[in-house]
Amino acid sequence: AFLTAFLRQSKYNHAKAQTRLDNFCTFRTSETDGYPRWFSDDTRNVDDWEKFINLKHFVPLGFTPEGVLCSIMRADRFDFDKVAFPDFLKIQQTWMDYGLRDARNQIGGTVFIIDAKNFSSDQLRKMTNAIRQLKMNTKYYQEALPFRIRKMIYFNLPKCCEVLFKVMAEWFNEKIKAKTMVLADTLQPAFDEIPGLKELVPADYGGTNGNFDDVWEKT
Repeated sequence: AFLTAFLRQSKYNHAKAQTRLDNFCTFRTSETDGYPRWFSDDTRNVDDWEKFINLKHFVPLGFTPEGVLCSIMRADRFDFDKVAFPDFLKIQQTWMDYGLRDARNQIGGTVFIIDAKNFSSDQLRKMTNAIRQLKMNTKYYQEALPFRIRKMIYFNLPKCCEVLFKVMAEWFNEKIKAKTMVLADTLQPAFDEIPGLKELVPADYGGTNGNFDDVWEKT
């Protein structure tokens, strides 16, 4: 199942699958070309996981009728006093590893919604070594993880995040740029483009699936 994920992501182009697998292994082991500290054993620490989960910032919403996994993340709930930014990214990688086990993620692809409303400049200042780590995170998603990203939706970007997002967008390859949406006020353009998304999204965001906290409690 693990190797099949790379074949599915590359649409069974063996050369592309091999390149991505090589990138995956290199990123997780090479201090020069990757970020192996994200994958050290302490990422499995139960206490860290509980702190991460109890931020109540992330909800996997479920699958559309076409099999696309949709998730939403609330940046205003990032608490870098409870979970330091470097640890936050480490635990996030563990979640990605878990997601790799589900063949539906590999086949139908994934939609991520990042709601940045009310993300503060104070939170931004606590993102230790942010540029280096965010750049490596982008590299890992684009070049190594065998995920099919259908859409990356950045929603409600505050002023303090606009410059950071512009920097991050410079790292995106053309494929990811084409799949990125930046929206303000409404997710309707995303609903129009992704069949079934509105039925999964919480009512707080214009969807029909209860509110964010209720959906979180059910997951």
